[in-house]
Amino acid sequence: MKSLIFTTLALILTCSFAAGQTSLSPYSRFAFGDFIAPGGAAQLGIGGLGAAWIDRSSINAANPAAASFLHRTSFQSGLGVHSLKLAEGSSTGSGQFGGLDAVSLVLKKRGGRGAFQFGVRPLSGSGYAITDKFEQDGIGEVEISYTGKGGLSAAHAGWSYRWDGQRWRSLGTASGTAIDSVRVVAHGTALGVHVQQIFGDLAQTRFADIIDPGYLDTQVKRSALHRGIGLKLGFMHERLISATYDQDRKLRSSTLLRIGATASPSFGLTVEESIERTTAQNLSGVITQIDSVEVTSSVSTADFPLTWTVGFILERSTASGRRLELGLELGLADWTANNTSNPDLLDPGVHFAEASHRAIGFSYTPRNVEDSRSLLERSTYRAGYRQSSGYLTFDQHRALRKVLSLGLTAPMLGSRSGSQFHFGIDFGERLIEGDSEALRESITTLRFGVSLSPFFKNIWLVPRRYD
Repeated sequence: MKSLIFTTLALILTCSFAAGQTSLSPYSRFAFGDFIAPGGAAQLGIGGLGAAWIDRSSINAANPAAASFLHRTSFQSGLGVHSLKLAEGSSTGSGQFGGLDAVSLVLKKRGGRGAFQFGVRPLSGSGYAITDKFEQDGIGEVEISYTGKGGLSAAHAGWSYRWDGQRWRSLGTASGTAIDSVRVVAHGTALGVHVQQIFGDLAQTRFADIIDPGYLDTQVKRSALHRGIGLKLGFMHERLISATYDQDRKLRSSTLLRIGATASPSFGLTVEESIERTTAQNLSGVITQIDSVEVTSSVSTADFPLTWTVGFILERSTASGRRLELGLELGLADWTANNTSNPDLLDPGVHFAEASHRAIGFSYTPRNVEDSRSLLERSTYRAGYRQSSGYLTFDQHRALRKVLSLGLTAPMLGSRSGSQFHFGIDFGERLIEGDSEALRESITTLRFGVSLSPFFKNIWLVPRRYD
Protein backbone atom coordinates (compact mmCIF):
# COMPACT_ATOMS: atom_id res chain seq x y z
CA MET A 1 0.00 0.00 0.00
CA LYS A 2 2.76 2.45 0.93
CA SER A 3 4.72 1.66 -2.26
CA LEU A 4 1.54 2.01 -4.30
CA ILE A 5 0.38 5.50 -3.37
CA PHE A 6 2.43 7.24 -0.77
CA THR A 7 6.08 6.15 -1.01
CA THR A 8 7.86 8.52 1.38
CA LEU A 9 4.58 10.42 1.52
CA ALA A 10 4.39 14.17 2.00
CA LEU A 11 0.85 15.51 2.04
CA ILE A 12 0.18 19.05 0.91
CA LEU A 13 -3.25 19.69 2.37
CA THR A 14 -3.72 23.25 3.54
CA CYS A 15 -6.13 24.24 6.26
CA SER A 16 -8.19 26.42 3.94
CA PHE A 17 -11.93 25.90 3.49
CA ALA A 18 -12.86 24.38 0.11
CA ALA A 19 -16.43 25.51 -0.50
CA GLY A 20 -18.59 23.11 -2.47
CA GLN A 21 -16.01 20.30 -2.42
CA THR A 22 -17.06 16.85 -1.28
CA SER A 23 -13.69 15.20 -0.59
CA LEU A 24 -10.08 15.89 0.34
CA SER A 25 -9.09 12.24 0.64
CA PRO A 26 -6.16 10.68 -1.27
CA TYR A 27 -8.38 7.60 -1.68
CA SER A 28 -10.65 9.69 -3.91
CA ARG A 29 -7.91 9.68 -6.56
CA PHE A 30 -9.07 6.41 -8.10
CA ALA A 31 -11.95 5.46 -10.42
CA PHE A 32 -15.08 7.52 -9.61
CA GLY A 33 -13.84 9.07 -6.38
CA ASP A 34 -15.35 8.65 -2.92
CA PHE A 35 -18.99 7.59 -2.95
CA ILE A 36 -21.18 9.56 -0.54
CA ALA A 37 -23.95 8.05 1.58
CA PRO A 38 -27.36 9.44 0.50
CA GLY A 39 -29.54 11.51 2.80
CA GLY A 40 -29.67 14.76 4.72
CA ALA A 41 -28.88 15.66 8.31
CA ALA A 42 -31.93 13.86 9.76
CA GLN A 43 -31.36 10.59 7.94
CA LEU A 44 -27.59 10.52 8.40
CA GLY A 45 -28.10 11.22 12.11
CA ILE A 46 -29.70 7.80 12.48
CA GLY A 47 -26.77 6.01 10.83
CA GLY A 48 -27.84 6.68 7.27
CA LEU A 49 -30.75 4.23 7.41
CA GLY A 50 -32.71 4.59 4.19
CA ALA A 51 -34.31 1.31 3.20
CA ALA A 52 -37.03 1.35 5.91
CA TRP A 53 -36.80 4.84 7.47
CA ILE A 54 -40.00 6.91 7.48
CA ASP A 55 -40.45 10.37 8.95
CA ARG A 56 -43.70 11.92 7.84
CA SER A 57 -42.23 15.42 7.89
CA SER A 58 -38.76 14.64 6.45
CA ILE A 59 -37.85 13.38 2.98
CA ASN A 60 -36.08 10.03 2.61
CA ALA A 61 -34.60 10.27 -0.88
CA ALA A 62 -32.72 6.97 -0.46
CA ASN A 63 -35.92 4.92 -0.98
CA PRO A 64 -38.25 6.02 -3.83
CA ALA A 65 -41.24 4.48 -2.01
CA ALA A 66 -40.86 6.64 1.12
CA ALA A 67 -42.34 9.83 -0.38
CA SER A 68 -45.91 8.47 -0.30
CA PHE A 69 -45.76 8.30 3.53
CA LEU A 70 -45.20 12.06 3.88
CA HIS A 71 -48.04 14.19 5.24
CA ARG A 72 -47.85 16.80 2.49
CA THR A 73 -45.66 18.60 -0.03
CA SER A 74 -42.14 19.07 1.36
CA PHE A 75 -38.83 20.64 0.42
CA GLN A 76 -35.57 19.62 2.05
CA SER A 77 -31.95 20.69 1.85
CA GLY A 78 -28.88 21.13 4.01
CA LEU A 79 -25.13 21.47 4.13
CA GLY A 80 -22.17 19.77 5.73
CA VAL A 81 -18.83 21.09 6.97
CA HIS A 82 -16.05 18.51 7.22
CA SER A 83 -12.71 18.51 9.03
CA LEU A 84 -10.29 15.84 7.80
CA LYS A 85 -7.05 14.64 9.41
CA LEU A 86 -4.63 12.25 7.70
CA ALA A 87 -1.73 10.28 9.12
CA GLU A 88 0.76 7.78 7.73
CA GLY A 89 3.89 7.18 9.73
CA SER A 90 5.44 10.55 10.53
CA SER A 91 3.54 12.36 7.75
CA THR A 92 0.33 14.17 8.60
CA GLY A 93 -2.10 16.53 6.91
CA SER A 94 -5.40 18.23 7.53
CA GLY A 95 -8.04 20.19 5.69
CA GLN A 96 -11.56 21.54 5.85
CA PHE A 97 -14.18 21.47 3.13
CA GLY A 98 -17.93 21.60 2.79
CA GLY A 99 -20.93 21.89 0.54
CA LEU A 100 -24.60 21.14 0.03
CA ASP A 101 -26.18 17.80 0.88
CA ALA A 102 -29.07 16.46 -1.15
CA VAL A 103 -31.76 18.89 -2.35
CA SER A 104 -35.18 17.21 -2.55
CA LEU A 105 -38.76 18.20 -3.38
CA VAL A 106 -41.86 16.03 -2.95
CA LEU A 107 -45.25 17.12 -4.31
CA LYS A 108 -48.06 15.42 -2.43
CA LYS A 109 -51.64 16.30 -1.65
CA ARG A 110 -52.46 16.11 2.05
CA GLY A 111 -54.30 12.83 2.62
CA GLY A 112 -53.27 11.54 -0.81
CA ARG A 113 -51.51 8.29 -1.51
CA GLY A 114 -49.32 9.23 -4.46
CA ALA A 115 -46.34 11.57 -4.58
CA PHE A 116 -44.10 13.07 -7.25
CA GLN A 117 -40.48 13.54 -6.24
CA PHE A 118 -37.47 15.39 -7.61
CA GLY A 119 -33.96 15.99 -6.34
CA VAL A 120 -30.23 16.18 -6.87
CA ARG A 121 -27.39 15.09 -4.63
CA PRO A 122 -23.62 14.60 -4.67
CA LEU A 123 -22.93 10.98 -5.63
CA SER A 124 -19.15 10.97 -5.33
CA GLY A 125 -16.33 13.42 -4.73
CA SER A 126 -12.67 13.66 -5.65
CA GLY A 127 -10.19 16.14 -4.19
CA TYR A 128 -6.60 15.62 -3.11
CA ALA A 129 -3.08 17.07 -3.25
CA ILE A 130 -0.23 14.61 -2.70
CA THR A 131 3.55 14.91 -3.15
CA ASP A 132 5.90 11.94 -3.52
CA LYS A 133 9.67 12.54 -3.27
CA PHE A 134 12.40 10.02 -4.11
CA GLU A 135 15.90 9.66 -5.56
CA GLN A 136 16.25 8.36 -9.14
CA ASP A 137 19.57 6.87 -10.28
CA GLY A 138 21.29 9.10 -12.81
CA ILE A 139 18.79 11.93 -12.40
CA GLY A 140 18.77 12.87 -8.75
CA GLU A 141 15.86 14.04 -6.67
CA VAL A 142 12.40 13.78 -8.25
CA GLU A 143 9.21 15.23 -6.83
CA ILE A 144 5.90 13.97 -8.22
CA SER A 145 2.70 15.79 -7.28
CA TYR A 146 -0.83 14.49 -7.77
CA THR A 147 -3.84 16.80 -7.67
CA GLY A 148 -7.48 16.15 -8.44
CA LYS A 149 -10.93 17.63 -8.15
CA GLY A 150 -14.51 17.07 -9.27
CA GLY A 151 -17.10 14.41 -8.67
CA LEU A 152 -20.33 12.83 -9.81
CA SER A 153 -23.87 13.98 -9.08
CA ALA A 154 -27.21 12.21 -9.34
CA ALA A 155 -30.45 13.95 -10.31
CA HIS A 156 -33.71 12.05 -10.02
CA ALA A 157 -37.40 12.31 -10.82
CA GLY A 158 -39.90 9.73 -9.69
CA TRP A 159 -43.28 8.64 -8.42
CA SER A 160 -44.50 6.55 -5.49
CA TYR A 161 -47.87 5.22 -4.41
CA ARG A 162 -49.17 3.72 -1.17
CA TRP A 163 -51.94 1.21 -0.50
CA ASP A 164 -53.49 1.13 2.99
CA GLY A 165 -55.33 -1.69 4.72
CA GLN A 166 -57.83 -1.13 7.55
CA ARG A 167 -59.37 -3.32 10.23
CA TRP A 168 -61.55 -3.05 13.33
CA ARG A 169 -59.91 -3.21 16.75
CA SER A 170 -61.82 -3.81 19.97
CA LEU A 171 -61.84 -1.37 22.87
CA GLY A 172 -62.07 -2.95 26.28
CA THR A 173 -62.05 -2.32 29.99
CA ALA A 174 -59.20 -3.14 32.32
CA SER A 175 -60.77 -6.57 32.89
CA GLY A 176 -60.69 -7.29 29.15
CA THR A 177 -64.42 -6.88 28.44
CA ALA A 178 -65.01 -5.46 24.93
CA ILE A 179 -67.21 -2.34 25.02
CA ASP A 180 -66.59 -0.76 21.60
CA SER A 181 -64.44 -0.94 18.50
CA VAL A 182 -62.48 1.44 16.30
CA ARG A 183 -61.42 1.21 12.67
CA VAL A 184 -57.69 1.83 12.17
CA VAL A 185 -55.13 1.68 9.38
CA ALA A 186 -53.45 -1.65 10.09
CA HIS A 187 -50.85 -1.69 7.35
CA GLY A 188 -49.54 0.25 4.37
CA THR A 189 -47.49 -0.84 1.37
CA ALA A 190 -45.73 1.53 -1.01
CA LEU A 191 -43.84 1.16 -4.28
CA GLY A 192 -41.72 3.82 -5.94
CA VAL A 193 -39.32 4.43 -8.79
CA HIS A 194 -36.63 7.03 -9.51
CA VAL A 195 -35.21 7.75 -12.95
CA GLN A 196 -31.65 8.84 -12.25
CA GLN A 197 -29.31 10.94 -14.38
CA ILE A 198 -25.68 10.48 -13.39
CA PHE A 199 -23.31 13.22 -14.52
CA GLY A 200 -20.04 14.84 -13.55
CA ASP A 201 -16.42 15.61 -14.36
CA LEU A 202 -13.23 14.29 -12.74
CA ALA A 203 -9.99 16.18 -13.39
CA GLN A 204 -6.53 14.90 -12.45
CA THR A 205 -3.03 16.32 -12.87
CA ARG A 206 0.31 14.53 -12.42
CA PHE A 207 3.45 16.68 -12.45
CA ALA A 208 6.95 15.17 -12.32
CA ASP A 209 9.44 17.81 -11.17
CA ILE A 210 13.11 16.88 -11.63
CA ILE A 211 15.03 19.16 -9.30
CA ASP A 212 18.11 19.25 -11.57
CA PRO A 213 17.44 22.24 -13.94
CA GLY A 214 19.16 20.40 -16.75
CA TYR A 215 16.12 18.18 -17.18
CA LEU A 216 12.67 19.12 -18.45
CA ASP A 217 9.69 18.25 -16.30
CA THR A 218 6.58 16.40 -17.50
CA GLN A 219 2.91 17.03 -16.80
CA VAL A 220 -0.10 14.81 -17.52
CA LYS A 221 -3.63 16.21 -17.36
CA ARG A 222 -6.65 13.90 -17.43
CA SER A 223 -10.26 15.00 -17.72
CA ALA A 224 -13.14 12.52 -17.72
CA LEU A 225 -16.77 13.45 -18.37
CA HIS A 226 -19.33 10.93 -17.08
CA ARG A 227 -22.98 10.51 -17.96
CA GLY A 228 -25.55 7.75 -17.65
CA ILE A 229 -29.19 6.99 -16.92
CA GLY A 230 -30.40 4.37 -14.47
CA LEU A 231 -33.37 3.32 -12.38
CA LYS A 232 -33.86 2.93 -8.65
CA LEU A 233 -36.79 0.87 -7.34
CA GLY A 234 -38.16 1.06 -3.83
CA PHE A 235 -40.49 -0.98 -1.60
CA MET A 236 -41.82 -0.21 1.88
CA HIS A 237 -44.27 -1.94 4.17
CA GLU A 238 -45.54 -0.61 7.50
CA ARG A 239 -47.61 -2.85 9.78
CA LEU A 240 -49.34 -2.20 13.09
CA ILE A 241 -48.21 -5.03 15.38
CA SER A 242 -50.14 -4.01 18.48
CA ALA A 243 -52.20 -1.06 19.75
CA THR A 244 -54.24 -0.13 22.82
CA TYR A 245 -56.96 2.53 23.10
CA ASP A 246 -58.86 4.12 25.96
CA GLN A 247 -62.66 4.38 26.21
CA ASP A 248 -62.55 7.70 24.32
CA ARG A 249 -60.95 5.92 21.38
CA LYS A 250 -57.67 7.71 21.98
CA LEU A 251 -54.52 5.76 21.17
CA ARG A 252 -52.59 4.84 24.32
CA SER A 253 -49.73 2.83 22.83
CA SER A 254 -48.73 1.11 19.61
CA THR A 255 -45.95 -0.94 18.03
CA LEU A 256 -45.12 -0.62 14.34
CA LEU A 257 -42.85 -2.71 12.14
CA ARG A 258 -41.43 -1.23 8.96
CA ILE A 259 -39.51 -3.17 6.34
CA GLY A 260 -38.04 -1.76 3.17
CA ALA A 261 -35.76 -2.50 0.25
CA THR A 262 -34.23 -0.71 -2.71
CA ALA A 263 -32.66 -2.03 -5.91
CA SER A 264 -30.78 -0.19 -8.65
CA PRO A 265 -30.35 -2.41 -11.74
CA SER A 266 -26.96 -2.28 -13.42
CA PHE A 267 -26.44 0.26 -16.19
CA GLY A 268 -23.64 1.66 -18.33
CA LEU A 269 -21.89 4.92 -17.54
CA THR A 270 -20.33 6.63 -20.57
CA VAL A 271 -16.85 8.01 -19.87
CA GLU A 272 -15.35 10.55 -22.29
CA GLU A 273 -11.68 10.82 -21.42
CA SER A 274 -9.10 13.31 -22.61
CA ILE A 275 -5.39 13.05 -21.71
CA GLU A 276 -2.81 15.73 -22.44
CA ARG A 277 0.92 15.09 -21.96
CA THR A 278 3.24 18.10 -21.99
CA THR A 279 6.75 19.14 -21.11
CA ALA A 280 6.99 21.90 -18.52
CA GLN A 281 9.24 23.60 -16.01
CA ASN A 282 8.68 24.62 -12.41
CA LEU A 283 9.90 28.21 -12.24
CA SER A 284 9.80 29.45 -8.64
CA GLY A 285 6.67 27.43 -7.95
CA VAL A 286 4.94 28.40 -11.21
CA ILE A 287 4.46 25.50 -13.64
CA THR A 288 5.11 26.79 -17.16
CA GLN A 289 4.12 24.63 -20.13
CA ILE A 290 6.81 24.38 -22.82
CA ASP A 291 5.41 22.02 -25.41
CA SER A 292 2.48 19.68 -25.93
CA VAL A 293 3.79 16.17 -26.52
CA GLU A 294 0.59 14.20 -26.99
CA VAL A 295 -3.17 14.64 -26.73
CA THR A 296 -5.43 11.58 -26.78
CA SER A 297 -9.16 11.08 -26.30
CA SER A 298 -11.34 8.03 -25.91
CA VAL A 299 -14.89 6.96 -25.09
CA SER A 300 -15.62 3.93 -22.93
CA THR A 301 -18.45 2.47 -20.88
CA ALA A 302 -18.11 1.67 -17.19
CA ASP A 303 -20.44 -0.74 -15.42
CA PHE A 304 -22.53 0.58 -12.54
CA PRO A 305 -23.53 -2.69 -10.83
CA LEU A 306 -26.76 -3.90 -9.31
CA THR A 307 -27.01 -2.21 -5.91
CA TRP A 308 -29.47 -3.25 -3.23
CA THR A 309 -30.31 -2.46 0.37
CA VAL A 310 -32.70 -4.08 2.85
CA GLY A 311 -33.67 -2.99 6.35
CA PHE A 312 -36.25 -2.89 9.08
CA ILE A 313 -37.28 -0.47 11.82
CA LEU A 314 -39.32 -1.21 14.96
CA GLU A 315 -41.21 1.74 16.47
CA ARG A 316 -42.88 1.95 19.90
CA SER A 317 -45.22 4.85 20.78
CA THR A 318 -47.14 5.74 23.96
CA ALA A 319 -50.12 7.96 24.75
CA SER A 320 -47.87 10.81 25.92
CA GLY A 321 -46.22 10.93 22.50
CA ARG A 322 -43.02 9.19 23.57
CA ARG A 323 -41.64 7.40 20.53
CA LEU A 324 -38.70 4.99 20.25
CA GLU A 325 -37.24 3.65 17.00
CA LEU A 326 -34.60 1.00 16.42
CA GLY A 327 -33.48 -0.07 12.95
CA LEU A 328 -30.96 -2.18 11.01
CA GLU A 329 -29.83 -2.07 7.38
CA LEU A 330 -27.58 -4.00 4.97
CA GLY A 331 -26.41 -3.08 1.48
CA LEU A 332 -24.29 -4.64 -1.28
CA ALA A 333 -22.88 -3.76 -4.74
CA ASP A 334 -20.45 -5.92 -6.74
CA TRP A 335 -18.07 -3.79 -8.84
CA THR A 336 -15.69 -6.58 -9.87
CA ALA A 337 -16.95 -6.76 -13.49
CA ASN A 338 -15.02 -3.54 -14.18
CA ASN A 339 -11.71 -5.32 -13.52
CA THR A 340 -12.00 -7.00 -16.94
CA SER A 341 -14.11 -4.47 -18.85
CA ASN A 342 -12.34 -1.29 -17.65
CA PRO A 343 -8.87 -2.12 -16.31
CA ASP A 344 -7.50 1.30 -17.41
CA LEU A 345 -9.64 3.14 -14.82
CA LEU A 346 -7.24 2.11 -12.04
CA ASP A 347 -3.52 2.09 -11.27
CA PRO A 348 -1.56 -1.17 -10.89
CA GLY A 349 -2.34 -2.83 -7.58
CA VAL A 350 -5.79 -1.22 -7.29
CA HIS A 351 -8.83 -3.36 -8.16
CA PHE A 352 -12.60 -3.11 -8.08
CA ALA A 353 -14.24 -5.11 -5.30
CA GLU A 354 -17.57 -5.90 -3.67
CA ALA A 355 -18.80 -2.88 -1.71
CA SER A 356 -21.02 -3.38 1.32
CA HIS A 357 -22.40 -1.53 4.31
CA ARG A 358 -24.30 -2.26 7.49
CA ALA A 359 -25.89 0.27 9.79
CA ILE A 360 -27.84 0.50 13.02
CA GLY A 361 -29.84 3.51 14.20
CA PHE A 362 -31.90 4.69 17.15
CA SER A 363 -34.22 7.68 17.69
CA TYR A 364 -36.17 9.02 20.66
CA THR A 365 -38.93 11.65 20.87
CA PRO A 366 -40.00 12.53 24.48
CA ARG A 367 -43.48 13.87 23.62
CA ASN A 368 -45.63 14.85 20.67
CA VAL A 369 -46.27 18.48 19.73
CA GLU A 370 -49.71 18.66 21.40
CA ASP A 371 -48.61 17.33 24.80
CA SER A 372 -45.12 18.80 25.05
CA ARG A 373 -44.24 21.65 27.38
CA SER A 374 -40.96 22.75 25.80
CA LEU A 375 -38.95 22.61 22.61
CA LEU A 376 -36.72 19.92 24.09
CA GLU A 377 -39.70 17.61 24.61
CA ARG A 378 -40.89 18.16 21.03
CA SER A 379 -37.48 17.44 19.50
CA THR A 380 -36.27 14.09 18.17
CA TYR A 381 -32.87 12.75 19.20
CA ARG A 382 -30.99 10.29 16.98
CA ALA A 383 -27.87 8.15 17.09
CA GLY A 384 -26.43 5.67 14.62
CA TYR A 385 -23.42 3.64 13.55
CA ARG A 386 -22.46 2.80 9.98
CA GLN A 387 -19.64 0.55 8.76
CA SER A 388 -18.85 0.22 5.08
CA SER A 389 -16.27 -1.48 2.88
CA GLY A 390 -15.28 0.48 -0.21
CA TYR A 391 -15.58 -0.57 -3.83
CA LEU A 392 -11.78 -0.71 -4.30
CA THR A 393 -8.94 -2.81 -2.91
CA PHE A 394 -5.35 -1.59 -2.53
CA ASP A 395 -2.74 -4.35 -2.81
CA GLN A 396 -5.54 -6.79 -1.95
CA HIS A 397 -6.48 -4.78 1.15
CA ARG A 398 -9.87 -3.10 1.49
CA ALA A 399 -10.58 0.35 2.89
CA LEU A 400 -12.94 0.13 5.87
CA ARG A 401 -14.92 3.19 6.98
CA LYS A 402 -16.62 3.52 10.40
CA VAL A 403 -18.93 6.42 11.30
CA LEU A 404 -20.68 7.25 14.59
CA SER A 405 -23.44 9.83 14.14
CA LEU A 406 -25.62 11.94 16.43
CA GLY A 407 -28.59 14.03 15.35
CA LEU A 408 -31.32 16.38 16.55
CA THR A 409 -34.53 17.45 14.81
CA ALA A 410 -36.51 20.37 16.23
CA PRO A 411 -39.83 21.75 14.94
CA MET A 412 -39.82 25.36 13.81
CA LEU A 413 -41.29 27.56 16.49
CA GLY A 414 -44.17 29.64 15.22
CA SER A 415 -45.03 27.27 12.35
CA ARG A 416 -48.07 25.01 12.01
CA SER A 417 -46.83 23.38 8.81
CA GLY A 418 -44.61 20.67 10.28
CA SER A 419 -41.43 22.41 9.12
CA GLN A 420 -38.27 21.33 10.95
CA PHE A 421 -34.61 22.11 11.59
CA HIS A 422 -32.07 19.27 11.55
CA PHE A 423 -28.66 19.23 13.22
CA GLY A 424 -26.06 16.47 13.24
CA ILE A 425 -22.47 15.56 13.93
CA ASP A 426 -20.48 12.58 12.60
CA PHE A 427 -17.24 11.07 13.88
CA GLY A 428 -15.61 8.81 11.32
CA GLU A 429 -12.42 7.04 10.42
CA ARG A 430 -11.10 5.11 7.45
CA LEU A 431 -8.27 2.59 7.45
CA ILE A 432 -6.91 -0.27 5.39
CA GLU A 433 -7.83 -3.70 6.72
CA GLY A 434 -4.77 -5.77 7.55
CA ASP A 435 -2.26 -2.93 7.05
CA SER A 436 -1.61 -0.99 10.25
CA GLU A 437 1.01 1.22 8.54
CA ALA A 438 -1.29 2.44 5.75
CA LEU A 439 -2.89 5.84 5.51
CA ARG A 440 -5.49 6.49 8.21
CA GLU A 441 -8.18 9.16 8.00
CA SER A 442 -10.21 10.78 10.77
CA ILE A 443 -13.09 13.04 9.83
CA THR A 444 -15.57 15.12 11.83
CA THR A 445 -18.66 16.48 10.10
CA LEU A 446 -21.16 19.10 11.23
CA ARG A 447 -24.50 19.02 9.43
CA PHE A 448 -27.41 21.42 9.21
CA GLY A 449 -30.64 20.87 7.31
CA VAL A 450 -34.17 22.15 6.95
CA SER A 451 -37.47 20.55 5.93
CA LEU A 452 -40.22 22.92 4.81
CA SER A 453 -43.88 22.02 4.35
CA PRO A 454 -46.71 24.39 3.35
CA PHE A 455 -49.71 24.69 5.66
CA PHE A 456 -52.29 25.53 3.02
CA LYS A 457 -52.54 27.56 -0.20
CA ASN A 458 -48.79 26.92 -0.69
CA ILE A 459 -47.80 28.98 2.37
CA TRP A 460 -44.56 27.42 3.60
CA LEU A 461 -44.06 29.22 6.90
CA VAL A 462 -47.28 30.02 8.76
CA PRO A 463 -47.14 31.66 12.21
CA ARG A 464 -49.10 30.12 15.03
CA ARG A 465 -52.50 31.64 15.62
CA TYR A 466 -52.13 31.35 19.38
CA ASP A 467 -49.05 30.98 21.59
